[in-house]
Amino acid sequence: MSLATYTQDGRNLHITLPDGGLDITVPPANLKTGRDLLTALSGIAVGYAPDEFVEGSFRLAVGTEHYDQLEQLRSEEFTEIINVVMFWQAYGGGWRVIDLYLGDDDPKAAVELLFRRGGVNLQQVASQIYSNSASENQMETESTPDTSSPQKSEPQSNEA
Repeated sequence: MSLATYTQDGRNLHITLPDGGLDITVPPANLKTGRDLLTALSGIAVGYAPDEFVEGSFRLAVGTEHYDQLEQLRSEEFTEIINVVMFWQAYGGGWRVIDLYLGDDDPKAAVELLFRRGGVNLQQVASQIYSNSASENQMETESTPDTSSPQKSEPQSNEA
């Protein structure tokens, strides 16, 4: 069961919570922003997105003034609303994805958006993440000084 009510008002997404806890209208994202949000969602979905990047993506999707209002909500309310907004605003998103999410099928909603509608190639995302991770590990290894103890050398005799 959904915690909020979501309706389409023209091209906008209208969100209300019972008892007047929230009443906002989110305008649609332009194409570039939608693509950026899809990229953000793919990073979030595979767990490779720093916290500040995630928060920035959320702010971009809902708007700073609305984000500040959402931060005043309970965690469960915030999570549901921000996910619906991300699924609405991301390139390839819309009602079909939101219906899957609100129907308690979050994984299927993510798959629908990221791989079917948004055209994200999971193999490419995984490859990029692995590549970034491997290069970070290599940089750490190269910058780590050798702390192993020196080898003892055997005394050499000077016999002629």
